[in-house]
Amino acid sequence: MSEDAAIVSTTHRFRTAALWLGAAAVLLALATTPAPGQVQDNAPEASECTLRFGWEPYGLLQFIDDEGIVTGAEIELFREVADEVGCQVVLRHLPWARILLEIETGTLDLTASASRTSERLRYARFSVPYRSTEMALIVRAGEAGDYDLRTLADIGRTDFRLGVIWGYHYGEQFSRLMQEPAFAAQVEGAADYVINIQKLIHRRIDGIMVDDIAVLLGEARASRVLHQVERHPLRVAGDDLHFMFSRATVSPELVEEFNGVLLRMEADGSLARLFCRFRHIQGQQPAGTAATGCGPDKQLAPNGSAGGTHR
Repeated sequence: MSEDAAIVSTTHRFRTAALWLGAAAVLLALATTPAPGQVQDNAPEASECTLRFGWEPYGLLQFIDDEGIVTGAEIELFREVADEVGCQVVLRHLPWARILLEIETGTLDLTASASRTSERLRYARFSVPYRSTEMALIVRAGEAGDYDLRTLADIGRTDFRLGVIWGYHYGEQFSRLMQEPAFAAQVEGAADYVINIQKLIHRRIDGIMVDDIAVLLGEARASRVLHQVERHPLRVAGDDLHFMFSRATVSPELVEEFNGVLLRMEADGSLARLFCRFRHIQGQQPAGTAATGCGPDKQLAPNGSAGGTHR
């Protein structure tokens, strides 16, 4: 090979290497840049633990405040526990059905307010429960007495049109009833509470199965229709709620670290105090609901809240 050819060959190799290095830098930058709908807290410097948390607007538990900050009782609880176990936080805003799918595939690490079910145990691990709820049925104001519903099964024997949110878990009794054609025919799904509230107000459905009454209050207030809804006297047992982790990405040891922090916060009262911080913006209740407070038997409080259902 001539000297000139050798120089050209060497220059070509240097340019090729530079191009590869440049492409690698671009890919690294893209990989570390939050995706749309994603918020990264305290960008990690050398952390070995980054947790991707899926959230959706969920009353005072998960919301965006007036300054555009993602917050809420459960968001702040997650941030506090993650900080104590030494993990960075990435928040991703997604519909609930998508959150479940991404936890199953491992593109999300965890979410909150999740019910422990046999189906989810295939792909998820669960923390100890940190709050509880009961289901509630919300109807248009002034119409609670129009529907003689004493059990969930009664819905299948009437023309009552029930609104639910796809992907939410409404208890084992509800799941069994959905296997009955007469009951299932009366159930209509939607993506979120906002859609169901509008369907209720415009008489496209007759009631909404509520997974947490405090969440319904927030969404109805935001839609300026709080005075147009009330709670039906039908009572349905609720459930304990947990953080739900992807088996594909989160180890049992990390779940146990979460459990340790949650149990300590419950014992020293800081868990209840955290939820209480968000009570002051709850405001007026719809007819048929109890006033809220900060005790452990209230709507948002952990371990015994008097709220709605479970996701």
